[in-house]
Amino acid sequence: MIRAPPQAAAGNLAYGASVTVTAGRHQPYFGPGRLTNGITDRFDLFLGYPAKPEPLVIDIELAPIAEVARIRVHEIAVGGSWEDYRVLVSSDGERFEKVGAAVRGQRGDRPFLEHRFDRRPVRLIRIETRGCEDFTFPSFSRLTEVEAFDS
Repeated sequence: MIRAPPQAAAGNLAYGASVTVTAGRHQPYFGPGRLTNGITDRFDLFLGYPAKPEPLVIDIELAPIAEVARIRVHEIAVGGSWEDYRVLVSSDGERFEKVGAAVRGQRGDRPFLEHRFDRRPVRLIRIETRGCEDFTFPSFSRLTEVEAFDS
């Protein structure tokens, strides 16, 4: 799999992190490792399914645990389509707290959303997605990158 050079992902605490799809599946060539490879291009996407009727669940493990205050989630951002997801974090892998969610029209012209919250220790970032709405086959997830920052 192709990765951005480390200097291109400077400050991104999720760069190179292990990604596991804990509920749902993914297309092998467009696997979950693409979500932390440092490439935010819409053609370097994760293709996961099904995201309906139950959400597709993606866990990103930060090693070691890191202080996080902001998570940026990139998506394919084609026209008015939008990824319907929630962002949760956990310091212990057992208790998760919601720190963000996507809402129709919130993204605007940007290919990403930033979710800011009080800085805290994070071991796992969990994305629970219901797919890419207003796009062909909405039960598929088409996220491209998840980044985490300490400020």
